[in-house]
Amino acid sequence: MRQRSHAFNKYCKRCARRKHVHPNAIVRILRGCSRVVLLLASAYYLAVVIVLAVLRIPYKFELERVEGSIVDQIARVLHGLPIFVEPSLEQIAYLYTPLYYYVSALASSILGLGFTAPRLITFASTLGCLGLSYLLVFRETKSRVCAFVSVGLFSATFRIGGAWFDLARVDMLYVFLAFLGLFLTRVTRRPWGQAWAGVAFFLAFFTKQPAAFIAVAAAIYPASYLRGWARISMLSTFCVLAIASTWLMDQLTGGWYWYYVVHLGSLHEMREGVLFQFWTRDLMGTMSIPCLLSCVVFWPRGTPEEKERAAFFGLWFLGACAASWSARLHTGGYINTVIPAYLAVCVAGTLGLHRMSRYYFDGHDNLSVPSIRGHAVSVAVIGLLMAHFVASYYNPLTQLPSRDDERGGEKLLRVIQSFPGEVYLADHGFLHTMAGKGTYAQGLTVWDILRADGDIQQRRLATEIREALALRRFDAIILDDEQWFEELDLDRHYRLAGRVFAPEEAHVFYPVTGGHTRPDYLFVPR
Repeated sequence: MRQRSHAFNKYCKRCARRKHVHPNAIVRILRGCSRVVLLLASAYYLAVVIVLAVLRIPYKFELERVEGSIVDQIARVLHGLPIFVEPSLEQIAYLYTPLYYYVSALASSILGLGFTAPRLITFASTLGCLGLSYLLVFRETKSRVCAFVSVGLFSATFRIGGAWFDLARVDMLYVFLAFLGLFLTRVTRRPWGQAWAGVAFFLAFFTKQPAAFIAVAAAIYPASYLRGWARISMLSTFCVLAIASTWLMDQLTGGWYWYYVVHLGSLHEMREGVLFQFWTRDLMGTMSIPCLLSCVVFWPRGTPEEKERAAFFGLWFLGACAASWSARLHTGGYINTVIPAYLAVCVAGTLGLHRMSRYYFDGHDNLSVPSIRGHAVSVAVIGLLMAHFVASYYNPLTQLPSRDDERGGEKLLRVIQSFPGEVYLADHGFLHTMAGKGTYAQGLTVWDILRADGDIQQRRLATEIREALALRRFDAIILDDEQWFEELDLDRHYRLAGRVFAPEEAHVFYPVTGGHTRPDYLFVPR
């Protein structure tokens, strides 16, 4: 029992004589209500993420138009074929480092080739991010309520981040591994612990290159606050592994690894329109309240421990924003690239909530009477966070493919199988394999080469496509956009034979997220 001040005892006696509600009772009611409301909102968004994953992971077709070609890359690993080869109509790699393909191939060797295994890897990574968020916030605040609110905040970014938490895409594995590196950087102060953080950052980099921004920013923290070898062991481990792996992969692939992972992206134009929209629309436009709460944590004031915390989370935020911004500026970068920044803001925003409303989340039974201003600030902050939860609402049913979508996919497979020879679907992978046909490069990877002005591979690939069209290599070509091969003389050698889907199927077989496009325009040789 904490000793109450003489003035407070007199205040309580005066309340009792006047039959006023005891101030402790008011505070307990406010504290209890705020906890319940925040926990319910967090539990709702977490439950939605889990239920959607359970329903979406078994779906046999694409949830997003790149998923199929990711499975094609995984199939190459399973069959012992290289991913990074000279660009051709048969195979063009994405601009990602390859760890996700290897991990998914291992899972696919057990579960079978398809979407299920890579989606499970992605969802497991999402759960890992949620678990680390809980652990890190609880470590910083000793509040289970705030720790769970951080889980709910990140779960609420599911739709605004592109509904990416369970897709066969590389992003969530890279985000989880980078978060693991950050977690180890924060909680360990010994050289070996920091070295393991460097290993985690390397694995994140070996999944997707923007992890390097997070690793370099995070390395400033041990260099500033730790002693001895712990100051440099994380960054040195990361740099040695990243450089060695890049050199080794480049040697094993005859130089094509460097071409895809480093060189090709440097030839693409940046999207100038996103230069400021990333901050105004992608970040502040959707996460303004958590961002404002984060500023409370980033501001270096208070005790030395609070200053150290401000440095760590400020560096994390800067690194995550650099990683997200650089990927978003790249032509073709979708909103999923902002997920690392969303995660940093959700964790830091929860810490800001605790710092401004500590009176409601400390869990003490015996409460002193705070100022009216303190009560008002706490209630206002919790109300703002609830407003953010409300603003993040979306209809979960829109993220589920329907039975009509599945029937549309089956119809498309029958159309492909009706041609005795090869069929090329320009923008969707793995459908070739499902229909028993050969696989080909996905349209976005073809576009990566064709828009690399001045590159010799651009001319070679364009020539190869023109020759394939002139020779009528394909019995049919199915496009999402009838103008796709217009510049490569498609109309000279193929004619539009019709549409795959009837007019009454106008809304069938579109992906539930990403580009709103489907394979529909059927071309056959003239």
